[in-house]
Amino acid sequence: MKHFILAFCLLAIIPFQTQAAENDAPKARAMLVFDASGSMRGQIDGTEKIVIARDVIGSLMKDWDEDVHLGLSAYGHRQGNCKDIETLVKIGPGTSQKIAKSVNDLKPKGKTPLSAAVKKAAEELNYTKSPATVILLSDGIETCDLDPCVIGKSLEENGIDFTAHVIGFDVKLEDQAGLKCLAENTGGKFLSAENAGALKEALQQVAKEVRRGPDRVYVILDKKGERYKKDVTWHVFKIDENGKTVRGRIDARVDDFLALRQPPGRYLVRAGVGQALKGEKIIEIKEDETQEHDIDLRAGTFNLSGVMKEGAKFISRGTIYWNIYPYKPDGTISNSWAFGAAERKARAELPPGKYQIRGKYGNAFFRKDIESKAGETENIAANFKAGVVGLSGTQNGQTINRDITWYAYRLKEDGVPQKRYTASNIGKKVWFTLNEGKYRIRAEYNQQVAFSDLEIKAGENVEQVADFKSTK
Repeated sequence: MKHFILAFCLLAIIPFQTQAAENDAPKARAMLVFDASGSMRGQIDGTEKIVIARDVIGSLMKDWDEDVHLGLSAYGHRQGNCKDIETLVKIGPGTSQKIAKSVNDLKPKGKTPLSAAVKKAAEELNYTKSPATVILLSDGIETCDLDPCVIGKSLEENGIDFTAHVIGFDVKLEDQAGLKCLAENTGGKFLSAENAGALKEALQQVAKEVRRGPDRVYVILDKKGERYKKDVTWHVFKIDENGKTVRGRIDARVDDFLALRQPPGRYLVRAGVGQALKGEKIIEIKEDETQEHDIDLRAGTFNLSGVMKEGAKFISRGTIYWNIYPYKPDGTISNSWAFGAAERKARAELPPGKYQIRGKYGNAFFRKDIESKAGETENIAANFKAGVVGLSGTQNGQTINRDITWYAYRLKEDGVPQKRYTASNIGKKVWFTLNEGKYRIRAEYNQQVAFSDLEIKAGENVEQVADFKSTK
């Protein structure tokens, strides 16, 4: 049995607008490609498909949004070969009635060069430089030489923003694979319509998509706030009704901007430029509104230094170890740090977002939540609230000049030491830098153990001596 195709394609172009022309620009520009091949003489419930299509398109044109400039082309209506493709109405405003009349005048005759027609229409609308959406309505399979699956992949790869939504009009299940592939390869939807009512509903749905267009997401890196025009790695994740990110990305691509073609809802979009610059943003897609979003990757700057107590001079000896961890959308802290350094003073440049700074000086620790804002600089003097204790040992009234094993345990409020020690070292004299608080020192020497308690105060240095029992 010979298969034929009823197809029309809406190639939507959402133009790049300047401020001066914003009020004059259409919402979108579209090309309607109509399949007038011989299969249109086939019937559904006693009515020819060409009649059903005329009625549905005529009804659609009555309510067409004239801010969407529309054109018409057709194929299979003049000859019986695969080159029979013709533009009937040029793209422009106020063309809906001309299109309805032209469709009514078409007589089903020839083959269905479906893939060639989609490709030609994309080229006519300059799809490599402008966004383009194709809506294909088909009642069968391609009958000429090209493969719609291959064509879809090529148009997606070479286009600025190419998408094909496909409607299967009374298409048998075994004939749907190529049509589904065309949609999937371009990030579009496949819709099935078995009768006139379902066809009208499907066409209204895709026409709404053309009017609305995709949300767009851009990256900003330039100090002046201009949008980045080179490759960005994009990943998209769904956020569920509980505000949690659903595991498994639903879109991934590399392009200078992201056309976000998803149902209304909330999504987490991650953007990366190279290995170092990464950012993310929660975006809400609305039912009847097209939006543009920016993920600002311009770094905020943090100048990091440390003090032992509030108002004290900057730490000038030893090494401070810095790590900065980003917060995830669910409010938890990532296990992977965004910045790390081992120096007393450090400079961190971070994409906008929320982070936690962690500093370590000796065995004293500092934590603080921060927010990086594009282009802003903040000086942070990490207050470790720490002091230093010098530890040594004696026996028989003499200073021990051999190695002693030292442990410092922080005391809880009830005076009981924590199970895990805060600091340890081996030496005849050691120094511990510890956060302020009460500690128990354990010293081990020559199979003897000595304990002593002490209190560390911020900014103070103290000495503690462990006296071991006499060996006489």
